[in-house]
Amino acid sequence: MSEKVLDYSPNLQSPTQTIAPHAQPAAHARAWGAAGATVVGRRSAQAALALTMAAYLAGFAFAVRGYYMDDAYIGFQFVRNVVAGHGFVFFPGMPPVEGVTNIGWLALLVPLSVFMSPPVAAKLLGLVFVVACAALTFLISRTALEAEQGKSRLGLLAFGPVLLVLTSFDFLYFSLAGMETALLAAILLFMVYKATQQPGSVLLPLAGVAAFLVHPEGGLVFLLFAFFSHRNAGINRSKIALHVGLFLVLVLAFTLFRDLYFGALIPNTFASKPANIQSLLNNLYLTLIGKNVNLVFPVTTVFAVPFLLIGYRRLARSLPNTARMLGATTLTGLAFAVYALPDWTNMGRYFAPYLPAAAVLLWLGVVDLISRYMPAAQPNGRSSVAVVIMMGLVCVGMADTAFKLDGQSVSQYPGYVLVSKSLVEPALWVRDHLPSDAVIATRRIGVLAYYSDRRIFDYKYGLTEPDVTALIGVTKQQFDDPNSPALVELWQKVHPTWLLEDDRVIDFIVKSSGGTRSGFAVHGVRYRVVKAFPIGAGVSWTLASEEPSR
Repeated sequence: MSEKVLDYSPNLQSPTQTIAPHAQPAAHARAWGAAGATVVGRRSAQAALALTMAAYLAGFAFAVRGYYMDDAYIGFQFVRNVVAGHGFVFFPGMPPVEGVTNIGWLALLVPLSVFMSPPVAAKLLGLVFVVACAALTFLISRTALEAEQGKSRLGLLAFGPVLLVLTSFDFLYFSLAGMETALLAAILLFMVYKATQQPGSVLLPLAGVAAFLVHPEGGLVFLLFAFFSHRNAGINRSKIALHVGLFLVLVLAFTLFRDLYFGALIPNTFASKPANIQSLLNNLYLTLIGKNVNLVFPVTTVFAVPFLLIGYRRLARSLPNTARMLGATTLTGLAFAVYALPDWTNMGRYFAPYLPAAAVLLWLGVVDLISRYMPAAQPNGRSSVAVVIMMGLVCVGMADTAFKLDGQSVSQYPGYVLVSKSLVEPALWVRDHLPSDAVIATRRIGVLAYYSDRRIFDYKYGLTEPDVTALIGVTKQQFDDPNSPALVELWQKVHPTWLLEDDRVIDFIVKSSGGTRSGFAVHGVRYRVVKAFPIGAGVSWTLASEEPSR
């Protein structure tokens, strides 16, 4: 017999309870009145909290209405070219290259981008999927907490994971800044919901393929769920094998299409940022000491792990399929956060789509521990403690949001690249003043490519340059300095006529070349600084032009 989920709501007197005959009318009236008042009060509190969360989300969306990540514009550039009939290329006339890891997200943007600009389409869809994530998180949380009660008597507790998600700056911002975060999270939450309601549904492997297309590591969630399920007795292993086979066939089909169309089995972005054993061990160490920037609060330290495990163990007793899918989702997010190189944003962009699933498990762990260590307390007392903890976590999330949206933070790196507003004006200047055949070497390619409509050469990461990623594969590092000997042939072949970098990067390049801002060389091509665009606190985007041949 599975363990009973503890009730955190006030004890209500059953209307069928025996009451002394002489007191029956009054007692019945008081009992029904008290019960009715409690139910109405609970529903009013839930409605008030839901409205407050909606208002907070609306306020956040309004505050960041004009903010987009520079990375998002890379995808927007591909989408615009697809809509224009040029194919999945970064610039018309160039060969197709998968310079993103979220091709499924971009495919979803294409139809809407026929009627509106890609940034507007991304903002609208991001908001829709955030709302969907909040709704699914609540349904899953409520189902998990009510697993054996049949009727909700948990008050506000089911909102715990939703509040953790909606007050997470990393989850909300990346979802509303043009990225695939909320879409991937919604797909994964749908898989959790479907595993709860209909674990044998063919929609699970299909949703797993969708997760793979939105972000490749997302496909691991379904495979882990199938593995966890296969190890349990009483499971239809034949159906699991059939679903795994379907999943693998579809993934293989898309991989073959990717190879035929792009000439590569994996996205070019994976090749441009290769992980290695050293980075893996370093990330693992940073995770253990709570400094892995790829993780999201409150899943930032090993102290969160016990709560996740307790929540998983508790849920596995009553809703094993739900627990397996939540566990598979959380484990995939943790593994990817440890595997991936630290993100340039210094934020948990990689783990953010997995936060809702992790929040449910973590919250179940918190509730379970309160039950264990306060067994003699009244339900109201246990509920109050849980609500206090919930509000404490929410306050930390809101404080983090206020700090990251502060004007000073936005004006400093990586803030001005995260919001991109200060990059738009320089990109428009480039469009209006540089010749149409200009080739601009830079490492910040999104906004510049989208608004300038000029050929961009990404010499550092090679996100859209397979020739650069091939060199990265040989040297095992990105190119901070274009003067690197490994770039000499490619630089002379591409022959960038302009160089655009932050002033400190330009100074580094000038110093490594042995020149001055008035004249320096990169692999035989001579440049001089011609203009600087202020883009942040004490930071300028500095443009250097090729000197005419004498």
